[in-house]
Parts: sequence; C-alpha cells; structure tokens
Amino acid sequence: MNWLFLRGLVREQRHWADFPERFRAVHPQARIFMLDFPGIGTEIERPSPWDLEGIMRDLRNRWRRLRESQPGPWALLSISLGSMAGVRWAEEFPADFERIVLINTSASGLSTPWRRLAPTGLADLGRTILRRSPVDKEMAILDMVSNLRQDRRELAEAWAAIAPSPAKRADIFARQVAAALRFSCSAPLAVPVLVLNSAKDRMVDASCSRVIAERLGAPLITHPEAGHDLPLDDGTWVAERVRDWLKA
Repeated sequence: MNWLFLRGLVREQRHWADFPERFRAVHPQARIFMLDFPGIGTEIERPSPWDLEGIMRDLRNRWRRLRESQPGPWALLSISLGSMAGVRWAEEFPADFERIVLINTSASGLSTPWRRLAPTGLADLGRTILRRSPVDKEMAILDMVSNLRQDRRELAEAWAAIAPSPAKRADIFARQVAAALRFSCSAPLAVPVLVLNSAKDRMVDASCSRVIAERLGAPLITHPEAGHDLPLDDGTWVAERVRDWLKA
C-alpha cells in the first residue's frame, strides 16, 4: 500500500520526525510519501491559497504526478489541517484513496470556534508569537501540542533551523487559518475512514473529532494521554490502531 502523509498548520514533512519509521515498523510493506502544503517546506516559494479547495487541488496535482511513478492502491494519513484537506479531497475525488485516517481535526458547523481552537491554546499561541528566539518559539509550540515527547528541546533546536522567516510564517499562518475556519464536513464519504484523537489535546477539543466521526459514520479511537500532535507523541500507537483497523 502507498501512503500519503499530510501535516497540519504551518508544519511541513520534516515535522513528522520519527513517525514514518515508527509506522514502517508496524507496516513493513508500506511505501510512505509526503507532500507539503503550498507556502511551506518544499513549496515555500509559492503562496498558499486562502481556501481548502485551492490547497487540496494543489496537493492533488502534485500527487497525480507522484502516482504515475508509484502504481497500486493509495491510502491517506493526515492530521489537523491536513485532515481537513483530506476530507475535501475525498469528497471530490473518492476514487483516489482506498482508506483515509484523520487525526485531531475539526470542522465549522459541527464544533464551536472555542472548541476548534481552545482558549488555552489561543493564549499559548499568543505567547508563542511574542517570543523572539526561534528555539523558544518552537519549544513553546511543542509544549502546546505535545504531552508525552521527552526530547522537545532537541526537536525545538532542529525545527528552529528549518523555520521560515517571521514574515513568511505569519503569512502562511493567516492563509491556512482562513482556510481552516471555513472548512465544513457535510456527509459520509465513499471511502472507509478511521478517526483518531487525543483525550488531552490542549489545542483542539477532543469532541471535535468525535462529532466528525459521527458525521462520517466512522470509528473513533481515543488516545488517553497524548496531545494534539498524536503521531509525534505516540507514533507506534497510531500505527498499531491503523493496523488493527485495516485487519478488521
């Protein structure tokens, strides 16, 4: 199975850290590919669209070229903003993926704004923006999204080295947040879906994933301790839950 991984808000493929290796340890036959959103990572020189439709179509155009060299079935694993793009993708092009995994995401119309971005998460985000040191900024982000990772300082130093400029980061943040705020989830998809979330997510309320799972008619599995960045906190748990779901 070919797997496409999509990251979240102002994050790029290098922010998956060791999750691809943890996923392969559980799924040794998996062929993993990653694409960055326009405006970040490999696509940093291109502006991001202001809506999920534009983001999704940009991703799909690049994925179609990738698919030409990687035949066979494809599945999607995505988190947060990436999951919003994944839902929109499956709504319009249901034949592209055989399976979809959504992690810690939300939708307008199903959850209130203060659940989609918890007040504590908003306050933490505000304090993060005021920090001058790139390492301190990344450390503040990790403190906000990770509950279990023990090497946050090491990760913060590595991620500070690849962070976009403050002006670029502010631009991509504004564009991606605008896209996320307008995202809605209207009906069950024609593709099997698994929803994973974190009970102690301090950025997006765990109920947001629950209502999306209900709307999509999908199973929901909750990690009892992890934070918003569930693949970072417990990548092996994610890979095992996906394995169990595929077997079922």
